[in-house]
Amino acid sequence: VDMNEAKKHGMEIHKIDCLVNHSTCQVFFDNVRIPESALIGKEGDGFKYILSSMNAERILIASECIGDARFFIDRATKYA
Repeated sequence: VDMNEAKKHGMEIHKIDCLVNHSTCQVFFDNVRIPESALIGKEGDGFKYILSSMNAERILIASECIGDARFFIDRATKYA
C-alpha cells in the first residue's frame, strides 16, 4: 500500500520515544480503504514481503549494535 495514500484514508503514525539514534513508530490502520490502483505487490502477500526482508534487517541491526558498543566503550574509557 502506498503510505501517502493510506494517510489520506485513516492510517495514523505515532512516534515512540526511545534510544537516541533510533526512530520507532506505531502504525495504525483503522478502517483504511485503499484503491486497488494504490496496492504495491499482490494483495494478501504483505506479511511474506516483510519476512523476506528480515535477514537483511538482522544484519543491519547487528552492525548498528557493534557501532553502538564501540561508541560506548570509547566513551566509558574516556570517562574512566
